[in-house]
Amino acid sequence: MIHLLFPAHIAHKIIESRYFFIDSYEHRDNGFHVFLKSRNIDEVFQWVLSWGSQVQVLEPNVLSEKIHDEAKKMLKL
Repeated sequence: MIHLLFPAHIAHKIIESRYFFIDSYEHRDNGFHVFLKSRNIDEVFQWVLSWGSQVQVLEPNVLSEKIHDEAKKMLKL
């Protein structure tokens, strides 16, 4: 399961996107939590990356590290 955190004010955009891999979501005090179900992180990597600084990957660490590595590559351009 992939666990993402978004700012509460963009929750409607996530819901309206009807992204195939969204398993569930919930509003909490610290933001809008989204849970994705995917067989591998490559299936969701580009979608998560497309949210830029609006998303925080809480789990799994391997996806967080992959996003971090991609951001570092982008800075080198």
